Amino acid sequence: MNDGVLRRVVSERLAESIIQPVATSGDGRGGPAVSAQRQGSHNQLPRTNTNTELNRQQFSQTQNEMARAILQRCFRARLWFLLAVVVLAVGTYVLAFLFYVEGWIIWAAYHGLTCDQPLASWLIVWLLFVPLTDLRQVILNCTQSDDDGRCFTAARRFKAGVMIAKGALIALGFWFHWRSKTCATKNEHLYHFMKTYGIFNIVFWVVKALFECVATPLVLFMARDHAAHFGGPGEHRAGRQGLIDDLETAVYDSTLFSDTDPDKESPECCICQGDFEEGGMKIKRVPCCGHHFHEPCLGSWLGNYGKTCPLCRMDLQEVVDERGAAATP
Repeated sequence: MNDGVLRRVVSERLAESIIQPVATSGDGRGGPAVSAQRQGSHNQLPRTNTNTELNRQQFSQTQNEMARAILQRCFRARLWFLLAVVVLAVGTYVLAFLFYVEGWIIWAAYHGLTCDQPLASWLIVWLLFVPLTDLRQVILNCTQSDDDGRCFTAARRFKAGVMIAKGALIALGFWFHWRSKTCATKNEHLYHFMKTYGIFNIVFWVVKALFECVATPLVLFMARDHAAHFGGPGEHRAGRQGLIDDLETAVYDSTLFSDTDPDKESPECCICQGDFEEGGMKIKRVPCCGHHFHEPCLGSWLGNYGKTCPLCRMDLQEVVDERGAAATP
């Protein structure tokens, strides 16, 4: 395997670990399917009318795919950045593994000694909980069917539940440690290990939780405001100047929108999650796919992130330019 292929593979894996992997269904309704990254993130999703919640989900998936593409491009272009992230990630997981092994050693040697708080019980629960839940997540991720939305949803809910459970378990361990009066003298090895291991776990948990929540917006912010250093906008690059002005401005009509009628558009701009209303912000109608967005929201998307429809990923610049060329005598 040559250096270029190796860098590409490592970049893809790192980007997927930082940005939550997402998938979109074959019918464009936000369920799982082959991810756009595997298909090529520029691939257009089939046009369908969807309700408000599904539009929000699909827009979130588009953002995640774009952020992951930005990271991959940045990693491949800047070898030092890739190496730094690899070293940090590998070092963190090696340290976690060493703590985990030492935890078993400490528990085996000192769990029978006197302690006024159930520190040994907490430790064995943690040592069993971590690998079992991690294994379960791997199984869910590996067995989810491209067409099985329930499995995909179950995997995401399980991961969120595990994150919450780990946080609660770490807090419980600190509470036991704080309440301890005799463990520091009667079982000092277990007591001091619990303090060190607890601090490591809470830092690791907080950092991981922050990545889960803010990784995508942070990457998109960096790409927008520091394009020269962070790889620029998404896979398609930002649209040309004035593209938003070339799109049709729609006149608001309440009969055109519905959250229950599958033949009508959602009454909400999925970018800002604000409702369309008479006398409100201008509405832009995207050609061909027919999706609607507030003009400022779509203008920001096209000018800063990509030239595709935020929902179905149709290349709007290409469509508009082709129509303009066709109309020119």
